[in-house]
Amino acid sequence: MKEEYLHHVFKKKMLGNSFKTVNNQSLKVLDFGEHNSNAGPDFLDAKILHDGHIWAGPIEFHVNASDWYKHKHQTDAAYNNVIAHFVYNYDTDVLVNEFQIPTVELQDKINLNHFDKYKGLVQADKSILCQDGIPEIDSAIIEEQLKESLGERLWKKALVIIQDVESNIGDRDKAFISAISRVFGGQVNYLPFQMLADKLDPKWFAKLNYESIRIEALVLGLSGLLNFHSDSVHIKKLQTEFVYQKKLFGINEMPKQNWKYSRMRPHNFPDLRLAQFAAWLNSRPATNDFLTTNWDLKKWRAAFYITLDPFWKHHFRLKTRTENRVTTHLSKSFVDLVFINAVVPFIYAIGLWEGNDAYTKQAMEVLKKIKPEQNSVIKEWKKAGVKVNSAFETQSLLELKKQGCNRKKCLFCALGKSILNR
Repeated sequence: MKEEYLHHVFKKKMLGNSFKTVNNQSLKVLDFGEHNSNAGPDFLDAKILHDGHIWAGPIEFHVNASDWYKHKHQTDAAYNNVIAHFVYNYDTDVLVNEFQIPTVELQDKINLNHFDKYKGLVQADKSILCQDGIPEIDSAIIEEQLKESLGERLWKKALVIIQDVESNIGDRDKAFISAISRVFGGQVNYLPFQMLADKLDPKWFAKLNYESIRIEALVLGLSGLLNFHSDSVHIKKLQTEFVYQKKLFGINEMPKQNWKYSRMRPHNFPDLRLAQFAAWLNSRPATNDFLTTNWDLKKWRAAFYITLDPFWKHHFRLKTRTENRVTTHLSKSFVDLVFINAVVPFIYAIGLWEGNDAYTKQAMEVLKKIKPEQNSVIKEWKKAGVKVNSAFETQSLLELKKQGCNRKKCLFCALGKSILNR
């Protein structure tokens, strides 16, 4: 038995509203209250009729009555006003200030067929737990759940950006650069790129006259990857320029050991990604230009059309020349990742920070204009019968899989609840 299952059947009034306590007294629920998803008792502002008196306050649920003590509720003042204790298994009395809380045992009130259906759902040996039942779910329910899951995903990403804005004393530009840098770093070099962005001061670019060779020297020099002997004319220029910048800005480079190369395609090597990041920094539009409700995705894609020095046409890494020609521009799919994981969350974050709903809505609308991502998780959802038209759906479904299916939280998902309530 799971406590969350007891919450579900109580909230759905599947247990009725008239009960007998373990002391054989009648207890009637007059108001089921509000399900509390935060710390504290499970249902708040409930109302019961017990022993001829109407009581108002929180109701607590446990699988075993003794869980009250196991969870240390006896030392938490938030539980001192609990008016009723609903348990699956009554194995001990619970006293608060020497008063025995009215306790209801639920074993005989559980519909075993429904519980077996729930167990079959959460214990399914499938990637998408409810995949067999999805074709029968109303499309409006699926759409509503996707919107909710996307909101949760964007909210979490936005919190990181809001923290960056606040830690940089309201500097949105710095926070935006950090968000973009994390995408350039990918899963492997996420943290080193973040560290590099933390070291950068956007004001330096103007002092370097926005010259591409100088911005590239700044970024690669800060990364620590320029610390080696080379006969390359381009690398010598970068090294000489960075020696000057170190004195000008009073900066020290990162340890080059931070950067990872293993199990990575050459186009994702940090050297090339850093050069591309530097080129984007040098040609990017003003950060506030992205904060508009009149969005033209084609126009903003153009902000990521970069060109690199000819040196990079034969280099994935600074130290090693390759005979194969290197594609130095940012691919369409990579630019989509930048929008999905940095630009859209940034717009959403500023919307939350300012309390501007137009920005949060616009962020979601932008995702509808971006092609859907392709990965194994999305394939499973498609196989289950969910329609995927854009990044709006793929981002929603990735979040739903991570927070719902992987954690077996079917009772917190509109899809799972729809199947159980059928």
